Amino acid sequence: MSRRLVLLSFAVLFAAASSRAETRVLLDFESDDTLRFFDFKQKSSAIVPDHATHGEHSMRITNGEYMVSWRPPVTGSWAGFDVLRFDYYNDTRSPVKLYILVGDQAWRDKDNGTYWNRHNGGDILLPGAGTITIPIRGLYRGEAGSRNNDIKRNIDVDSIVRLDLGFSGQPGSIYIDHLRLESASLPAFLKAFDFGPASQPLEPGFTCITWDTLSSAGAPFGFHPRRRPWHANRARDDTFPTPLLQDFVETNECTFQVSIPDGSYHVWMVYDDCGYWGGEQARHVRREVVAEGSTVYSETRPLGWAHSLYDFQDVEALPGTDFWQTYMTKLFRPVEFDVQVAGGVLDIEFKADNHWSSKVAALIIYPAENRTEGDRFISGLWAAQRSAFLAKAIDTTPAAPEMPPGLKSSPVVLFSVGKDEAVSPNTVPAADRILKSVDLSAARGENEPVIFGIRANTALSDVSVELSFARAGARQSIGLTPIPASAIKPQVAWYLGRRSFNNIAYNYVAHTLRPASGFSVPAGLARQVWVDIAVPENTLPDRYSGSLVVKYTAGDRENTLTVPVALTILPFRLDDTPFNMGFYGITPPGLLDGPTQSTLQDAIFSTLRSYRMNTFSGGPDMVLRGFRNGEPDIDFSAMDAFMKQARENGFDRPYVNYGGGGISGLYSRHGYVIGDEGKKLAQDTGLDYEEVCRRAFEAYRKHAEANNYLPLILGLVDETRVKEVAREQLVLQRALNSAAPWLKTGGSYSVSFSHPNPGELERLLQEMFVTLRVNFMNNHDAAVVAKANEVGNELWIYNQGQSRYSFGFYQWAEYAKGIKGRMQWHLFVQHGWQYFDLDGREPDTGVIAYHSKLGILPTVNLARIREGVEDMLYCQTLSNLLKRRPNHPAAGEARRVLDRIEKDIAVHQNSCPGWLDQDDYRKRISDLIVEMSK
Repeated sequence: MSRRLVLLSFAVLFAAASSRAETRVLLDFESDDTLRFFDFKQKSSAIVPDHATHGEHSMRITNGEYMVSWRPPVTGSWAGFDVLRFDYYNDTRSPVKLYILVGDQAWRDKDNGTYWNRHNGGDILLPGAGTITIPIRGLYRGEAGSRNNDIKRNIDVDSIVRLDLGFSGQPGSIYIDHLRLESASLPAFLKAFDFGPASQPLEPGFTCITWDTLSSAGAPFGFHPRRRPWHANRARDDTFPTPLLQDFVETNECTFQVSIPDGSYHVWMVYDDCGYWGGEQARHVRREVVAEGSTVYSETRPLGWAHSLYDFQDVEALPGTDFWQTYMTKLFRPVEFDVQVAGGVLDIEFKADNHWSSKVAALIIYPAENRTEGDRFISGLWAAQRSAFLAKAIDTTPAAPEMPPGLKSSPVVLFSVGKDEAVSPNTVPAADRILKSVDLSAARGENEPVIFGIRANTALSDVSVELSFARAGARQSIGLTPIPASAIKPQVAWYLGRRSFNNIAYNYVAHTLRPASGFSVPAGLARQVWVDIAVPENTLPDRYSGSLVVKYTAGDRENTLTVPVALTILPFRLDDTPFNMGFYGITPPGLLDGPTQSTLQDAIFSTLRSYRMNTFSGGPDMVLRGFRNGEPDIDFSAMDAFMKQARENGFDRPYVNYGGGGISGLYSRHGYVIGDEGKKLAQDTGLDYEEVCRRAFEAYRKHAEANNYLPLILGLVDETRVKEVAREQLVLQRALNSAAPWLKTGGSYSVSFSHPNPGELERLLQEMFVTLRVNFMNNHDAAVVAKANEVGNELWIYNQGQSRYSFGFYQWAEYAKGIKGRMQWHLFVQHGWQYFDLDGREPDTGVIAYHSKLGILPTVNLARIREGVEDMLYCQTLSNLLKRRPNHPAAGEARRVLDRIEKDIAVHQNSCPGWLDQDDYRKRISDLIVEMSK
């Protein structure tokens, strides 16, 4: 986008939409003297006469610079303004990531300024000229997904003490000019309301409407005091996509009132249909708006709840996709109507047949006599939303390199792809990667894929992939099973536009794996194909020959490409491992009805087992309904059925109750503290709280033993960041340890024992580490491993990545150091639409997706993960052989191979080291297993 277009988009909003605008220039970078207001970590700043937007000079910095200001006029009071802005010119020819830090006096005063009490934001600088806009009424503390946990309010804009701007990306220069504060007001004839939490970033000139903005006591606007949102939870800000649209108030069964002179009016409003947490997308079959007693808008969706799960399931993001038109116009639904007001108050009622379905983001009212000017305002406002979205939602996928000359003439090129290798639409194969043949090996019972890419120079349609094997020729008469067609599953990867945290810049990633039949490959793009071969346990060890066949139509001609495939079945099976591994999340979306959920739950268990997972997190809660005659009344019915399904699908390891599967009603699940729930139980029963817990968990223990439940690891920590909360959590942990000494208590967080002078929060986390029986560590080091061994509790890891390496050789190295298990975020997480990743509270990082017709779709990441687990199982199998046959002639080499992995992969080294060729190491281990089995 050109600088002119970016500036025009803001001009549309500020000029066409505003009757007054005010600007305070903080720095114009006209002289060297202005550089003293920032400290530059890289010392790269200079005043230059290039790319100035205000005056005749700008500031040039080198990309990679980090700027810090503690000084007025940059700091001080920003009160009375809507946004902080600066103009830029990015000559790196690539998008530049911008990191933003804002601190206020309250942040500085609390514990000398912590990460979680300052604002940590981000943005993107497009190549060329543009403007960065930072709404200052909406600067949350901490991170977007975990805001205001300690100091409960946003940054105080009247006491700014620090501003940081950090830049990263490709080498080059960045020019900055006209650092300023701006505010705006709207035309006097209209009323404009921005709905959301009190802390929302406001659209310039709009009035904030939050859940407790009431029309009582003569207020000119607000919710009717008896028809209002019932809780602050109904006002949300999910940071996507613009200040006007990214926040909302759930208004179902509520009435919004505006005091207004009698007459004819036009109303424009917009629904936000995204999710914030999983399952919070709009769920309605029908919703409507009633104004002054008459229905002025209604809509129906036949799929109801399932619409929000399956919408976009057959829409694929590809280069050239108009994200605004394809997705945004469906997720943000403008509604317009005319209304006649009598009595001096306009009543607007919002109705839907399900909750989270009347999420109003904005509402504008203006007289019918101003319809022309009002419509012009709306048009400019909507154009500004589109421009602001597209200025941030940019494609960062690396450009395609030049096609090797010898490959340009072919309509299609097949090329080899590594198991941990990413394929994007712009992938162009090197000449030495052209697929001429495939040579594989696999243990009996192993899954082994044929992975390749298809690069189209001409548009391909009706593409299909087939793979088949013949019997082992010399031994056909024995009648042993060959590799049947049912064991072969050709799949093609569909693309998704995937973002990272805190921004909506995206790149195209290979996402869901779907049947490789009848798909297309647009001209100039590449696709990844993943053909799974599930080798049966009773397959005869031998060398099998096969054919990979790719059929396609180019123009009017049908064509076929055939690639020979050789598969060697090795004479052994892989051993299981004691290491526990699984994903957070196990239950189907709550958007589905009960029978569908039960069927899907079984399919989820089956899918996890087929991808070699042996544990999981979550499940239905066991509900503590109260106490009767001093004994707990717990509803176990949902858990009984769930545990039966888990056992039937082969699960026998401990599970983690993060996301469900514990006893609800015993303590505050939100904060993992005793809380009001626990205190009320003690008061109602007349028992000491510890005795309440003892009786509840004793009832659970007896029922669990009688009904063959899996062992439970009770999660009591989720990345605690506030010391006051940590103290309360320790009280609960100690109470439960004392009440049920047999119970495995645990939690997910990071801690260090390496700091010579830890702060109070770190000391409390160290106490947790000793108190809990199972500690799940994200960041961890050798000191943490040593401490776990010293105190005798279990150490697990979590969120270490979704690569083959992370679940393979890295996981084996961690296991060899004493770590007992691992959980990963996330099996299926749905903050917004599962097939559109720019919306919602966080990026969706699930490894499965749900499709209304195809069922559970695995992702490329899940397929890679299984390859990693099988790497680990090769290590386990060789290790077991070493224990059984320590004096075998090949034992020395086997020890050297395993020692290299165990010792040269450091604790928490979850990125693959350069010396490790994963395919080569698997081959070496495989050969050693064969040798040591003789």
